[in-house]
Amino acid sequence: YLIVARSDVDSRLAKRVRRGLEKATAAAAEVVIVEIDTFGGRLDAAVEIRDALLNTDLRTIAFVNKRAISAGALITLAAHDIVMTPGATIGAATPVRFTSEGPKPLGEKTISYFRKEMKATAESQKHPTALAEAMVDPDVVIPGVIEKGKLLTLTTQEALALKLAAAQSDDLEQLLQTYGLELITKDRSAQRWDVGSWLKQFHTWQVWLILGLVLAAAEIFVSGFFLLWFSVGALLASLLASLRAPPAVQIGTFLVSSFLLLVFSRTVLRSVLFRSQANIATNIEALKGRNGMVIKTIE
Repeated sequence: YLIVARSDVDSRLAKRVRRGLEKATAAAAEVVIVEIDTFGGRLDAAVEIRDALLNTDLRTIAFVNKRAISAGALITLAAHDIVMTPGATIGAATPVRFTSEGPKPLGEKTISYFRKEMKATAESQKHPTALAEAMVDPDVVIPGVIEKGKLLTLTTQEALALKLAAAQSDDLEQLLQTYGLELITKDRSAQRWDVGSWLKQFHTWQVWLILGLVLAAAEIFVSGFFLLWFSVGALLASLLASLRAPPAVQIGTFLVSSFLLLVFSRTVLRSVLFRSQANIATNIEALKGRNGMVIKTIE
């Protein structure tokens, strides 16, 4: 049974993995393959997935199809076997928090906890524990592998040489052949398009820019210059986001500027642009009082 984990590690992925394990058990599967390609995500969601994999009675294989970084490394270590594609990577698992200045490592308390979480997970599945700890704590030294002050990230060939990975497979079909397995069913929920996951691949300023362009394009289909001003507000927010302004400032600028421009267009701008046209009759109003000649029989 295949579970696809090609997204950020979050509560949705945790639910998907739990649901996949339940379906695999119901389908009388013997092995569960978790295909992993992630840069990481939430620590609590990663621990939830780790616990689910450790608690299942099914044999598990983590198939690292390109990368298992940060929280993805913990999920990988929770499987019985680790198989990696050529050119894949695993490691760099120090917990961080994201700030306006970029990601920053969390405190010693969290790092100490996650280091032992990684070690305990590796221990339970008989993976090299020192490698797991070195992925989290830069103070861990492994002679010939990693020096002090550096975080451990392994390539496929390094993971094979250090006995972390059990095998290398070019793709899923080769993995199935290597282990003599037949795919009975597949978790396809991971392949559904998700707007939230799609937006996460962009920077904040890019999201604002996309919103501004969409609103500007939508103005073509509505009347009255309404959406145009919200488009301008989104572009102003995009500029602030590129300057690393706080999210509250970005949202406030978007709302305030859009509202003020909308009011301005309905009062000052309209009175200036359309002042000379205020009393000009158009369409059917312009025909009142005029004589016309009927040139076609009306039944």
